[in-house]
Formats: sequence, C-alpha cells, structure tokens
Amino acid sequence: MLTDKQRAQAARRQSKFRKRQQEARRREQASKGLPSMPKITTMPGTDRWQATIEAAELLLSQAADEMNGYYADRSETWKESYAAEEHRQREKAITKIAKALDEMVMLW
Repeated sequence: MLTDKQRAQAARRQSKFRKRQQEARRREQASKGLPSMPKITTMPGTDRWQATIEAAELLLSQAADEMNGYYADRSETWKESYAAEEHRQREKAITKIAKALDEMVMLW
C-alpha cells in the first residue's frame, strides 16, 4: 500500500516527466523551423500547417530533382529499359504531388 508521501513523489516525477517531454517536442519543432501551435486550443494552427506543407513540398521537389539527375546520368541502354520507365513514372508522380502541395500553399 502506498503512503501519501510516496503518491506525492510519484505525482511530482510524472509532472516533471511530462514537462521534459513537452520541452523536447517544442525544441524539435523549433529546430525544424515550424511555428508553434496557438496557445488557445480552439484556434487553428494555420501558420504551422502551412509551414509543414511547404517543407513537404520542398522535400518532394528536391527528391524529384535528384531523381531527374540520376536519370540523366544513366546510359542510353538503361534509359530504354523497364527500370528506367518505372523510375520516370515515380519521378512524375512525385513531381505531381509537389505541384499539388505548392498549389495548396498558394491557396492559404
């Protein structure tokens, strides 16, 4: 059976743990350049969501550029292969998604 003192110690430990976890999440978000969510929970986090979508669009555009560079560096024989066709389809799909995200950001 726990005593009142033991319960109080456990509660303090849990409270400190939650604070450390919140601080770690805040630091992680700040390091990614994302704005924090509004303090009032009923307000939408539009700025944060927009920044997240912009970051996703940037990463996808970068991946598509790298895939295009990879394709350009391959031999003509490889470019005529089935693997090259699959590669091009994936690159086009990524580019399409990146453009859709860019259009979404412009709507905000």
